[in-house]
Amino acid sequence: MKKRILSLLMIVSLLIVTVLVCPGEAGALGKKYSNRDFLDESGIVRSRKFEHIQSYYKNLRDKGETGGHYVVVGTVKVDENLTVNGEVFLLLANDSKLIINAGAGKAGIKVAAGNKLHIFQQKTSKGQKLGELEVSGGKSSAGIGSESGEKPGHIEINGGKITAIGGLDAAGIGSGYGKHEGGTVIIRGGETEASCWLNSSKIPNSSGAAIGGGCYGDGGIITISGGKVTAKSFSGAAIGGGREGAGGTITITGGDIAAECVSSAAGIGGGNSGNSGNITISGGDVKAVSTGEAAIGAGKDGYCRTINITGGKTRAISFTTGNGIGGSKTGLGGIVSISGGTVISGAGTYNKHEQIRDIGVGEDNKLDSLELSGDAVLLL
Repeated sequence: MKKRILSLLMIVSLLIVTVLVCPGEAGALGKKYSNRDFLDESGIVRSRKFEHIQSYYKNLRDKGETGGHYVVVGTVKVDENLTVNGEVFLLLANDSKLIINAGAGKAGIKVAAGNKLHIFQQKTSKGQKLGELEVSGGKSSAGIGSESGEKPGHIEINGGKITAIGGLDAAGIGSGYGKHEGGTVIIRGGETEASCWLNSSKIPNSSGAAIGGGCYGDGGIITISGGKVTAKSFSGAAIGGGREGAGGTITITGGDIAAECVSSAAGIGGGNSGNSGNITISGGDVKAVSTGEAAIGAGKDGYCRTINITGGKTRAISFTTGNGIGGSKTGLGGIVSISGGTVISGAGTYNKHEQIRDIGVGEDNKLDSLELSGDAVLLL
């Protein structure tokens, strides 16, 4: 009986993972380990042994753990989620692709509190493409992060081309549905595209942030220092809190960031009814857009906490009813300091709405503190 069960497990594992490889990689996949060069957190080329991603399932089945170093070679399609137990280092080899479609209610790559995921890339040469990761979460669960009711763990993206889509009411990268503190998301390089759940027309239509909190969840700690980041959301912030969630602690020191909310939350900051959290921008090229509320700041009915811009290029544009930078139309004041960099802030449809400002809060509320200095502040 035991042999029969073991055989069934082996058959299931073979059915779950489909591997398509280039002829030159076929020999490498016959080995459990292979030496690989990769770019570390500082962009320095390192080399070490990695297990092939297929070993993940064997480690989980035999030892109940997945901690270790794994590499994706060729195209790997997975029809169930990956669960990070411990600390996992994932290398996306050049010209590879890992495609994960999680089951119902499962995170694409589950990283719950107490666990860590680090994603790396290789240095590319002419004719090579970045390794790719495409991941989708099931209902109420993140693309990369936690499932419903769970606090997420620690997620680092150091490179690779990442596409992460959250399940209904969950973040693309961050937490699943539920009121809890956010985890930690650090992006240092690569190309990251994240969004909340998409409708049949591929338009964001959910209450989770693209990067940060799921519905009712705070954004946690979000740090972006490099790479290209594209984030799109609906009633959660593009980067920050989910619906009714605060923005958390958001720090941007570099990179090319485009954050867009197509409904009632901030581009960067709070979700619908969520405060801005504490936002610091000291570098990078930041483009934040919201069609309903502050581009950088609070979501609908939310208040502004602290926004500090000291460098870089920041463009914050809010259409219809929001502020470029600050609180919502009806929210309480906060502290906004702009002391460096180039800032372009615009609000409303040609600034015709009386209750909105380029930088500030609604007509009946004032910021506690507004300090403008530095290179330039240009109001549209």
